[in-house]
Amino acid sequence: MQYTALREAEEEVALPMNAVRMLGPLWPRRTRWQVNVTPWVGVISPDIELSPNPGELDAVFRVPLSFLWLIPVSVPIE
Repeated sequence: MQYTALREAEEEVALPMNAVRMLGPLWPRRTRWQVNVTPWVGVISPDIELSPNPGELDAVFRVPLSFLWLIPVSVPIE
């Protein structure tokens, strides 16, 4: 699944796979379309330019790693 996360990031925001230091997966979630996903967290240099693929995304945003500690833990998907 790590490779899939990196491949998707490359397709969606032009993030080179070798530019990411992967930290690991977060807990599984279900999207509003009822699709199960497992988000992955990685660290990139702040000067990397990200460009959203217009067929995939409207915008790109960045959050500090500390933001993830503020997200309430949801019930795991069974």
